[in-house]
Amino acid sequence: MPVSAYATRAPALPDDEARVALLQRLNLLDTPPEETFDRVTRLASIIAGVPIALVSLVDHDRQWFKSRVGLEAQQTPRDIAFCPHAMLGTDLFIVTDAENDPRFRNNPLVTENPHIRFYAGMPLRSSQGHALGTLCVIDTQVRQLTPAQEDALRDLAAIVRRELLQREAAAMSQRMHRDDRRALEESIAALEATFEQAAVGMVVMGMDGRLQRSNQRFATMLGYTAAELKGWHYSRIIDPSERARTERDIVRIGSGEFSSYTRERRYRRRDGDYLWVNVTVALARTPDRQPLHYIAVIEDISERKRSDEALADLRADLEARVVRRTAELQAVNTDLAQVVEERDRTIAARRRIEEALRSSRETLQTITDNLPVLIGDIDRDLRYRFTNATYGDVFHCDAADLHGRRVADVVGPERMARLAPLFERALAGERVVNDNVVYDDASGRIWSATYIPHRQNGEVNGFYVVSYDVTERKRLESSLTEQAFQDPLTLLPNRRSLMAHLSEAMADNAPMAVLFLDLDGFKRINDLYGHESGDVLLKRVADRLKASVRTTDIVARLAGDEFVLVLHGVLGEHSLSAADAQHVAASVIVALNRPFDIGIQQVGVGASIGISYYPGRPSRPVSAKGVLSCADLAMYEAKAAGKNAYRLANDDCVLAHAPRKQNDGVLVIPASEA
Repeated sequence: MPVSAYATRAPALPDDEARVALLQRLNLLDTPPEETFDRVTRLASIIAGVPIALVSLVDHDRQWFKSRVGLEAQQTPRDIAFCPHAMLGTDLFIVTDAENDPRFRNNPLVTENPHIRFYAGMPLRSSQGHALGTLCVIDTQVRQLTPAQEDALRDLAAIVRRELLQREAAAMSQRMHRDDRRALEESIAALEATFEQAAVGMVVMGMDGRLQRSNQRFATMLGYTAAELKGWHYSRIIDPSERARTERDIVRIGSGEFSSYTRERRYRRRDGDYLWVNVTVALARTPDRQPLHYIAVIEDISERKRSDEALADLRADLEARVVRRTAELQAVNTDLAQVVEERDRTIAARRRIEEALRSSRETLQTITDNLPVLIGDIDRDLRYRFTNATYGDVFHCDAADLHGRRVADVVGPERMARLAPLFERALAGERVVNDNVVYDDASGRIWSATYIPHRQNGEVNGFYVVSYDVTERKRLESSLTEQAFQDPLTLLPNRRSLMAHLSEAMADNAPMAVLFLDLDGFKRINDLYGHESGDVLLKRVADRLKASVRTTDIVARLAGDEFVLVLHGVLGEHSLSAADAQHVAASVIVALNRPFDIGIQQVGVGASIGISYYPGRPSRPVSAKGVLSCADLAMYEAKAAGKNAYRLANDDCVLAHAPRKQNDGVLVIPASEA
């Protein structure tokens, strides 16, 4: 069948021009086979149990196979290719029976050789999200993959993607080397200011281990001035227990075993306390490869360490999952290790090339380009005089192209309107910090920016921008807040969340009822079937309680088998009354008396409920704790009356925060009626 007769052609990709341009820069098309890719296709064919496996790269009008197993053809027309369909998504694209799929049943690859019936492809994306091609497996028979096979194909695709990312990084490095080294004097001044005003500590250390230079940020971390630190041996500031490890790392980097390293260390402050830092150390060399000095970048991670301690339990669970996942990936660990080793060799080779080209005045430029920090120099007309490589990553462009461009044209009018007042303060000579900047709405990343006046001859002729990513810190703060107000088993609000809600609701002075519920017979089930079954029962109870009330009401778990329901607002066409609360309590008891399926057995429990009714606008002050205590005491009265019942606390208890006497309104539901 000719290609023109194919009804459903391969879809167009929205970023096709940029995608193909990147693919051509990588110099992969029409190149000889490489074992790095062939190893992956062989594994994919074996794992999926299919005769054909390909690493496919999609050009303008063709798909070309960088690696192929079980297929003679080197390329096919793009119009009939399956891979562009897979490249539209982010996960595995699977066609179990192409002959009966309306998208592919007239495709020449289905009706003719190689007679495709089954296809599964995982998109291969660049660092900027462009889909360059796929890792795919093909069969001439209808089939389905198991979940384990699907996961394995995803992992193998990750290996290929990592190799492509390395090629992309190498291409970017070569492109950087071709760029014009212009405005050296101005760049040196900008880099010097960046060194002194950076939001992270920076140190230049001689080969003898003595500090030749440090910026003010590093000196402030330790409680000294930069002048006081000059000439100190690094051993004076490091935790004595870590000196031996530090000396070993310095020896290894000096011998060329690796070009840089990153470690977490403890530094001793002037006041005797210790400070946790993340330190990255690189060895600068002369053009003839002789060691020159060490360059260290130090980040204060004390806050993160404190957060790590708060999340110890969560980390233990994550580590257990990692162990399980590692076991599943054991079959491909050797290949992954080789990929990582090849990546490290590529990175080391690129750094050696960079170090051979740069002079002493280029040292700071290289540091800023390798920092995970956005650094720029902006003049009084709000045009860029200097940007580091991170600018290009954040704004999806070549950082060198930003020179001379207006800030407003790069960040957009809406964001410029928010930033303009901060820029004006910096141009007036004020050091300004903005802790909540979003440069790219699509990425969702949050940055902390510092605007530092750029003074020359006593006049402010612009300002520096130093901005670093604080997204994970913001997410961690949000996660800790959420965990503090949620019961981890049932995912219901916990006691802290309940008390906050009661206090807020009572401030509105609207009618409200609090139902304090304790399960009858739970301990017997817990002892008989074990705590895991008991946990399943508690989650089933939570689901049934939520189904028994309105979505505007609150269901919370205090502890053990104790739950609290908060009814408020209006019920139907009238305000909530005590009678309404008793009606809800009766319906809850009936609902909980139905058997529960806990997996190994069906079990039954009862419920004793105490009701505390808050009418709103009381004659005497009422606290949330008092209303809850009244409901608790009423619940114990219901238990004493024979369990599986409810009792309503009288008004005196609610208004006085403590019980005076209980009423006689008790509903007991016999098990036969429930």
